[in-house]
Amino acid sequence: MTISILNFKFLYMRCLDKKSGFILLSMIFWGIMGCSKMEDFGDRNVNPNYNVILIPYTDALLTSAQSTLIDGITTHFPEAALYSQYFMNNNYPEPSLYQTTNANWGNYYAVSMEDVQKIIDLNTNAETAKHPNVMRGGSTANQLAISRIIKTYLFSVLTDRWGDVPYFQALTGNPNPVYDKQQDIYNDLFKELKSAKNQFDGGALKGDIIYNGNISKWKRLSNSIRMVLALRLSKIDAVKGRAEFADALNDADGRIEANADNFSVVFPGSAYKNPYFTTAGEYGLSKTFADVLNGYSDPRRGVYGTLNAGTSDGIPYGVRKSTLDNFISTHPNYAKVGDAFRQENSTICLLNAAQVFLTRSEAAKLGWSNENIAVLYQNGIQASWQQYGLSTTGLNIYVSNPAVALDGPNDVAKINIQKWIAIYPNGMEAWSEWRRTGFPALLPAPDAVNASKKIPRRYAYPLAEPNLNAANYSAAVSRLAGGDTHDGRVWWDKP
Repeated sequence: MTISILNFKFLYMRCLDKKSGFILLSMIFWGIMGCSKMEDFGDRNVNPNYNVILIPYTDALLTSAQSTLIDGITTHFPEAALYSQYFMNNNYPEPSLYQTTNANWGNYYAVSMEDVQKIIDLNTNAETAKHPNVMRGGSTANQLAISRIIKTYLFSVLTDRWGDVPYFQALTGNPNPVYDKQQDIYNDLFKELKSAKNQFDGGALKGDIIYNGNISKWKRLSNSIRMVLALRLSKIDAVKGRAEFADALNDADGRIEANADNFSVVFPGSAYKNPYFTTAGEYGLSKTFADVLNGYSDPRRGVYGTLNAGTSDGIPYGVRKSTLDNFISTHPNYAKVGDAFRQENSTICLLNAAQVFLTRSEAAKLGWSNENIAVLYQNGIQASWQQYGLSTTGLNIYVSNPAVALDGPNDVAKINIQKWIAIYPNGMEAWSEWRRTGFPALLPAPDAVNASKKIPRRYAYPLAEPNLNAANYSAAVSRLAGGDTHDGRVWWDKP
């Protein structure tokens, strides 16, 4: 028995006016269901996407991961730039008063990290590695290498914020991952950076909006990140730090020494705006930062903030709303965040040549290398000026200023103050360097609202963790000196 869809509709309409119509209709329906030629319906009721594995374009995943790299430093975690006293809120001072305690890390695990982990998974799975959507991203080796470097960088920022975090079991689908010790994480970060750098081949790489597929620059970045992380261990494990630093410094693939190699995200504007475009108006330069720039007659003050009568008029740091409002009412021309950082198409730098030079200068001062401390120091300042197109004509005068010139006993302090100036507005790096060295000698917010009244040294874990991952959370907290508070210290942060 074969009844077409049209015939079925015809019989249905003819039956509607008959007393027995619905009985007949039922018989017709069950006759159809019992027939042997259901293929007449074709694939009308077949979901073409059912049980089909959808393979994303890996070059698009890479672009997505790179475009959101900066979010964890600006939009979602602005407090680090406040803790390092680059900025002061101009209306709502609570974050500057250390009100924020717990912070959610979902923006790391669920955004950029998820994208690069997907690239890794697709390229290491035999069933997907040869799929056209995966192969269009470039050679397997290059896709894996760049994804591992980005993932490693993100994990370094994440663990420096919280300390022990899920690492080895993270991004695997495990709902209750172990919080790995920061020391173990750091040891693996060093391995990953070196291994990933050596994994690059001569093939193509697409979707890279940072270095446009330039493998040599990614290799230099890997070594540079490794040196910065190695110096983090200067107080906790100098032997390991020195060994990793030397290995990266002496690597034949080099390190960042020119601003053209800076690890930066360039925003085209329009639909993809620099995050500071919408948030920078909420801040001004803090008086702490502005006073240092003014004291040095630093030419970067006109780039970092707006000027009033040739100087940066900074907002008093860490004061309550009434004090803040009084200041702004009498100082309407206070230093706003500089135009170079707040346009929708502004470039935001995550690691620059200046920081690498100054990191090498400090390492030489610690005896980790035989490089010239003073030359590297001056090179770092020069690279910072050149990054913003400033003339270096007065550089020699600047570095001979007694407040700036190296003098032996105060070299580490002066190197790190210049590093603080050079890596603006990357508050995360500035905050980490301040915690490690104590320089510059920042004073806590006068009107701090946290229990200790001290500058926070870490973020407390996300509020949901004690419920969602109780056992592993408790184990991590038990290892924290100071507990799960602002005053707890991450592994490398030693007095």
